[in-house]
Amino acid sequence: MTTNFRIQKDVLGLFPELRVFSVLVRGATPSPAFIELGIRRLEEAVTHLRQLLPTSEALMGTPLITQWRDAYKSMGVKPSAYRCSFEALGRRAIAGKPLDTGVPAVNLYNAASIRHMACLGAYDVMRLSSAPLDLRFCRPEEDRFSPLGGSADDMPLRSGLVVYAQDSEVLCWGLNHRDSEKTCLHADTTDMVFMAEGVTPGHAENAQKALAAIRADLQQLGFDTSVVHEVA
Repeated sequence: MTTNFRIQKDVLGLFPELRVFSVLVRGATPSPAFIELGIRRLEEAVTHLRQLLPTSEALMGTPLITQWRDAYKSMGVKPSAYRCSFEALGRRAIAGKPLDTGVPAVNLYNAASIRHMACLGAYDVMRLSSAPLDLRFCRPEEDRFSPLGGSADDMPLRSGLVVYAQDSEVLCWGLNHRDSEKTCLHADTTDMVFMAEGVTPGHAENAQKALAAIRADLQQLGFDTSVVHEVA
């Protein structure tokens, strides 16, 4: 597994305020306590969001969402079709749709995303290669992507799109819009790395809070966690 994270300079040209953070977790053994905590945090986060923003219209009116939509437009992506991960989760939460994924770690980071209005992703460490993990522009002529729960045809690889990738394998499409099925978390994943980014100072602050919340919960369960680390 690589611990070499890099942000390409041309991405910072598009998003000059971009900041990316990570937390590495090892030995997150599945357990009833882990399962219960993930579900409880989801329920708490949904209750919090629905009290704060009771309608989709209220959610859409927040500067955070407007800024994320502007970011997707700048990548040449239609924001009404490809929503940032927090907007997608927030809409589901407000509408009362089921959010339990059956994967405790995913429930935990989705809960942190909803509670702190942040865009997060995560990778199974054992499924990563030794290559550097880059946040870079897509290379349509050579990249490949297997989207989790979707078709590659629905998520085209195009110039201008910012992706997380190792070599030519895209691990997350459109910043933290959609993870790859090849490196996503599973119920039996024990070693994982959580990623969160922000394209504005407000986004970055929320990203750090979300990862800190995940870290605190996993430490409470006795798992080995790194500090919240900013990717240079």
